[in-house]
Amino acid sequence: MSVSIQSCPSCRTLLLSDTTRCPLCQHVVDRGADDPAEGDLADAVAIDEASDGVECADCGEVVRRELVRCWRCGAFMRPEIAARYREMQENPSPVIYSDADVLEDTPPQLSNSGQESGSGPEDGFVLAEGVSMSEVDAEIEEEFSQQAVTPPSLADADADADADADADADTYALSDTGEPENMSAAEDQENQDDGENQDDGENQDDGENQDDVSAASSDVEDVQHPIAASGDALLDIARKEEAETSSRRRQGSATVRRGGARATAKSGFIVFCPNGHPIEVQERHRGKSGKCPKCQSPFHVPAQNWDPSQAEDTPEEDVVEESSESLYGTWLDDVHFHQVDPASLKLKPGSLAAVFDVVDVGICAENILLIKLVKSGGLFGGGKAKQAPAIREIVRTHLEDHGSAEGITAADYVSLAADAVETLSVVQPAPYAHESLFAGIEVFGEGRIAVRLPQDSESTSLDFLSFSLSEFRQFSEVLASLFGLSGFGVEQGVPLEDQVSVATCHYNEDVSLTVIDKVSFYEADDAYQVSVVGWKCQGCGLVVGEDARKKEKIGGKSGKGLAKAVCPKCKRKFGSNPLHSISSDDDAQEAADEETSDAAGKTTGVERAGEAMSALSDVAGEAMSGLSDVARASDGDDVD
Repeated sequence: MSVSIQSCPSCRTLLLSDTTRCPLCQHVVDRGADDPAEGDLADAVAIDEASDGVECADCGEVVRRELVRCWRCGAFMRPEIAARYREMQENPSPVIYSDADVLEDTPPQLSNSGQESGSGPEDGFVLAEGVSMSEVDAEIEEEFSQQAVTPPSLADADADADADADADADTYALSDTGEPENMSAAEDQENQDDGENQDDGENQDDGENQDDVSAASSDVEDVQHPIAASGDALLDIARKEEAETSSRRRQGSATVRRGGARATAKSGFIVFCPNGHPIEVQERHRGKSGKCPKCQSPFHVPAQNWDPSQAEDTPEEDVVEESSESLYGTWLDDVHFHQVDPASLKLKPGSLAAVFDVVDVGICAENILLIKLVKSGGLFGGGKAKQAPAIREIVRTHLEDHGSAEGITAADYVSLAADAVETLSVVQPAPYAHESLFAGIEVFGEGRIAVRLPQDSESTSLDFLSFSLSEFRQFSEVLASLFGLSGFGVEQGVPLEDQVSVATCHYNEDVSLTVIDKVSFYEADDAYQVSVVGWKCQGCGLVVGEDARKKEKIGGKSGKGLAKAVCPKCKRKFGSNPLHSISSDDDAQEAADEETSDAAGKTTGVERAGEAMSALSDVAGEAMSGLSDVARASDGDDVD
């Protein structure tokens, strides 16, 4: 039996061929056919009127009889409930507030005291021996009696004196012990726990005192008011807080606030300009004048009128060391300063290595000073380069005397503020070529470390400082100590510390080779002496010491043929991969002596060869003369 399937033209639902109406979208597929869905519902499907369901008047949904609202549209099922709900919404119940006047007229202190004084229905109630009234009632009555009879005066500035006077009053004392007014409930509880209980006679005295308090409270009704008493207590608290604030200000006057935080001197002391700006100065600045870095107002550092030698706790050595410090504690001489025009830059290795000016870099906590001592040389070289040492001394003396670079005799100078130090960045070396400013090319020379300076808004060129490894290590150390830039250059791959590894020679395992990493930085620095201590195979990683290589004659005597030599282990090309180490002074001297001895040996061999040639020439001359004599003698015999 074959069955055909068609799709609904409206919703694309798959239907049988004899379907006249789509069950999903109710679309009539075949209008000529009879639709079984039309007409009345069958009796089995019709809704039974006698069932538990009730039809909603709004949406027609069948809902259970016990429901108040329709679960579908939210309408009320019963009209009387809907009318009551609308009435409640239109006429909400009023908000009932408590009457504050009644509470103020009948304070709890008065009611409690009146009940305990014997006027209540508890007349004739006798406490057992050793039992006193409750702690809470005793505290309420004690505080109320002191506030009602002896109110604190608003004109009195000392709140503690009033409290003491109230506690010492004879007429209204609650007990002979004379407890202070401000005694807390916790202390009272501890005293009662320790066994300090009152006897019956004391309880009677307390009752009489409470009667007196009640009688006196009627005369001073305005003062015993709870609001007035609370106002006086708040006034006392405010006075105490004001006194504490003033004392804290007096104690904290030694330190000031700078930029919202406390300004404390790191190594010197704080002075103020006429506008109130805090300035940190050193002991060497005493008796001198300067300008405020914020408002440029002149200020004067007072001279010292106290002899430190008279102090027992201050050692004289520390004072001498502090006075001997200079304003710029660190100087880097003859640093390369490059001004690069991006339009004319050529991305070639070493293209900027010879294009620089020599500057001195002075570093202090306030700024970094770049000083160009003399102007650059002309076509035939710098004639003023010989004057640089003398000018350097004059400039540094001027900085120590005046504390400012204004008026120095140098050719030019640039000052970088402490805030601009955080913008310094290392551009060579670069860990990734795509992140490098120069595409990973060492334009400042191999082994040099370049730092980009903040760009001047008035200049179109980019400014850089290039350092050798020893200079950069000192520069990075000062930045960490003065400005908090720890590890400056580590992320870019600059070795701030020597990174060494130990290797073992293949021919002599007793020989350990100390190999330095990133040798290009050491080779470019004149402060280090680097020597070749071994070689490494490019295939298997075999390590051969330099002495063993000479002994085994791998790559020839000088090692020039090592790149094409055969590795004794893997039998492939050894390659030219030297291993370097930092040479000490003794190693350098031995290497120099070895070179001298080799040169001397070569000279001795040449001299010996010359002497041998001269001896041979003498022998040949004598032989020739002997032959000539023999020839002459034979000629004479023929004539005879």
